[in-house]
Amino acid sequence: MCIRDRLKSIQPLANGLQTLTLLNSLTLDFAQCQGLESIDPLETVLQHLTSLNSLKLNFGGCRQLKSIQPLDTGLQTLTLLNSLTLDFNQCEKLESIEPLATGLQTLTLLNSLTLNFEQCERLESIQPLVIGLQTLTSLNSLTLIFYSCPKLESIEPLETILQHLSLTSLKLNFGKCHIQSLATGLQNLTSLISLTLDFQWCEKLESIE
Repeated sequence: MCIRDRLKSIQPLANGLQTLTLLNSLTLDFAQCQGLESIDPLETVLQHLTSLNSLKLNFGGCRQLKSIQPLDTGLQTLTLLNSLTLDFNQCEKLESIEPLATGLQTLTLLNSLTLNFEQCERLESIQPLVIGLQTLTSLNSLTLIFYSCPKLESIEPLETILQHLSLTSLKLNFGKCHIQSLATGLQNLTSLISLTLDFQWCEKLESIE
């Protein structure tokens, strides 16, 4: 949607989007906008689009992006949301997914969730997902991609997350992470129909529980 590092702000687009209050489905693709440093305007946009039931945001390759803070209060108002895809792969300066802890909590009708943080090299923890996901009792399909996040050394929070969900489809990709043990809590997912686990090149992995 942009030409390399020329796009600096999404504010003009945000000004137009927030008036579309009847919008049911929204896809924003800003992949490889390497000059984009902030998604702050999204907060106001999402607070106005309360009719959304499908949302896809792609900011993959936005290498200057340091925070997803607008998703905290921005997502909370989307209580009718059924499908959510967030793609922030190769956002090398992104250090935390903490805003998802509160941002996801109110999405109790959510059926499908995909989170892609591949090659976010500064991410150290998925703990915020424990808080964010445990209330999503309608969730059927969950995809978590954290491939090549070298500072990620533990996925223990996954076990707590999965205890609260009744999934039929689960995809986990933690390849090339420095995790040492694998305990996912899969035994709780008795309704599971489709399962994909990718832990390739986890060179420090010593045990599977």
